[in-house]
Amino acid sequence: MKGRETIDYNVIIDGLCALVVIIILVIGRRLDGEGQPQRRMIFALMIGCAVVFAVDIPGLLLDGKTFPGARQLLWFFDTAYWMLHAPYCLMWVVFTDLWCFGSIEDTKRRAWFYAIPMVVKIAVILTNPLTGWLFILDERNVYTPGTRYNLCLIPYYLYLLCAFSLAIIGCCVNRDRERRRKCQFMIVYIFLPFCGSIMELLAYDISWVWPTVALSLLMVYLDEQRQILLDEQLAVAQAAETAARMDAQMASSRMAIMLSQIQPHFLYNALCVIQDLCHGKAPEAEQATIAFSRFLRGNLDSLRADKPIAFEQEINHTKYYLQLEAMRFGERLAVRYDIGTTSFCLPALTLQPVVENAVRYGVTKREQGGTVLISTRETRDAFLVAVKDDGVGFNPYQKHEDGRTHIGISNVRQRLRDMCAGDLVITSEQGVGTLAVITIPKGVKSVENTGG
Repeated sequence: MKGRETIDYNVIIDGLCALVVIIILVIGRRLDGEGQPQRRMIFALMIGCAVVFAVDIPGLLLDGKTFPGARQLLWFFDTAYWMLHAPYCLMWVVFTDLWCFGSIEDTKRRAWFYAIPMVVKIAVILTNPLTGWLFILDERNVYTPGTRYNLCLIPYYLYLLCAFSLAIIGCCVNRDRERRRKCQFMIVYIFLPFCGSIMELLAYDISWVWPTVALSLLMVYLDEQRQILLDEQLAVAQAAETAARMDAQMASSRMAIMLSQIQPHFLYNALCVIQDLCHGKAPEAEQATIAFSRFLRGNLDSLRADKPIAFEQEINHTKYYLQLEAMRFGERLAVRYDIGTTSFCLPALTLQPVVENAVRYGVTKREQGGTVLISTRETRDAFLVAVKDDGVGFNPYQKHEDGRTHIGISNVRQRLRDMCAGDLVITSEQGVGTLAVITIPKGVKSVENTGG
């Protein structure tokens, strides 16, 4: 017979364990998410543990009570306790199988075999009022182990042995490191209820089994929470990486589209120069063709570049263009250079469209022609590239007489912003000329030269 003090002690222990389980169920993170059967099993095991405590505590409190109906209530709660005990052990074995091997289909096929000890245990419980093998209530309404109590615990120990075996097999056959770690921890989780059952056999008056089960469940829950946090961190990192990759791809595609708008535009202008020279200027046309072929051979990489290139590469590209235009306009086009620095990068085909505007819509619109000045300066915060002409002046956003909307300037400005946080500012005065200033801020991550 359990002493009153021992019963009170067991009630307190069971109550505290039930409180911990209920708190986790109520305010803890739910583990019954879709696509995670082992996490749903943890949630079900915690609910089952709370229900067992809910029927065990009234049984302890009713033990030895003799008020009317006390005997029937004690029979009900003690029988309910053992009836819950059998399927709970089955659930734990199924959970161990799923935890260690991760295949829900294979676990379902083995579950019929796992259910055999449960069926035997339930049969013993249902026949207990006739046999008294599991427990009896004496004349004082006190719970007492039955005549075959230890034999009736054999299904419980079979389940423990089965769970141990599954965890050990999982450690041996699993190649996945995380799955093997789970199996190793499962051995520890199962060992706790096993120790509790041994201690309860040696000291029957003290309830050891279910507090150790609750402790094991708490450990499983915390381990799974750790895994959930790792999964979420991995998902966030992967999402950020995917978003960054998509942003880079979108930026690259946008740059490619804008650059493709300039490439045929420049090639068209260069061919027009050669075409004009072919009318009565065969030697100059030949020289222009040679210069143009050299330009294509040495600068196609710059035309395709989707990253900033060295300024020296860009100024050389612009000089090829100006060489062709000089053959066309002769003394009407003068070009001067005041290069203060070249130690910076800028998007490919940034300078050439600006110089083209100065030539085609500035100095060459004057009968006597004019001068284009290309200069660079370094300030404390940025590199400046200036293109100044003393032409007629023009509005870079206005549709020109040739019927084309000049996309080059807006294109250059957009690529400067996107690729190096730069800008293009143009000021123009009719009859005086135009000044275009490209600003390349310092501190922008430099890129490899894409030159050919």
